[in-house]
Amino acid sequence: MRAWHHPQVQQRLPSLLEDPIGFAHRGARAYSPENTIESFQLALKLGANGLESDVWTTADGVAVLDHDGLVRRRLGRNTPISQVKRADLPGHIPEFAELLQRCGTAYHLSLDLKDASAGQRVIDVAREVAPEMLPRIWLCHPRYETLLPLRGQGVKLVDSTRLDKMKEGPERRAAVLANEGIDAVNLYHTDWN
Repeated sequence: MRAWHHPQVQQRLPSLLEDPIGFAHRGARAYSPENTIESFQLALKLGANGLESDVWTTADGVAVLDHDGLVRRRLGRNTPISQVKRADLPGHIPEFAELLQRCGTAYHLSLDLKDASAGQRVIDVAREVAPEMLPRIWLCHPRYETLLPLRGQGVKLVDSTRLDKMKEGPERRAAVLANEGIDAVNLYHTDWN
């Protein structure tokens, strides 16, 4: 039997990645409280080969994983993580180092950088705790210029943006990012067609 191929239909090319990465957004949050070690462990057990979270730096310089970056304090007030010491955070908020120690390093890790010092702190901790993880860490920020000081340190750098923020257009943005040493673009799901 002969396969039919229309000359104007382009064939789908294979992925340039060895295996596609399935990132578990904040862990297995449908089954376990999000951004907890238990949720991350469960996501890996269920087959995810990537984890995603937001990373913040505490008042005493510890990289921690949390979505909102706010801690409910007495009288119902919310305090930014950057103003709280690690020892004063709720126990369910994990340190980045704890994630590496308890979940191992056989996965990709996408981290949205939520403050200026978080990226370098993640790199420093990974070098100390699990240097083999560095090539599988994807550090994301909505302003790619913020990522430039992190180049050349073994991690992947990602411009997390929206199509409407690319005033120069996606093709030109890709050329600029390649020239600046940024590895990837992360677009919101509604920007894809």
